[in-house]
Amino acid sequence: TKSIEAKLDALLAASAAGTLGAATPDTAQFSVADFATKPDFFRAFWDAYFPSTKPVSFDEFASVFEADFCPLEVASLGAAERAALQDLIDTHPRDGAVSLVEWKRFCKLVERSGLSFYDFVKNYAKGS
Repeated sequence: TKSIEAKLDALLAASAAGTLGAATPDTAQFSVADFATKPDFFRAFWDAYFPSTKPVSFDEFASVFEADFCPLEVASLGAAERAALQDLIDTHPRDGAVSLVEWKRFCKLVERSGLSFYDFVKNYAKGS
């Protein structure tokens, strides 16, 4: 947990300092701008795809994430990016499933970073 938190702190600090690499064009279906324009974005997204009362398998979640948050130029997450997504989102508990609470926490981290969902995961995978 401390290692993950350290990576997140470094990523957020690098984002705030403007020292991250060039951003990937955000041609994904959803973007960070949706936080500002859609109240309870995290909940609306979740309810559109998953049952609100129970967690879903990480693989099921990752497939939807790739379809909606990866830019068209990327199409899907690489192995390191997929592992980073799981590391970031499957947190409490680490059980191979994603809950609405875990998704909300992840969305808050992405929002604080100012990065696109994809760039947040990509930079975490790089160890930024």
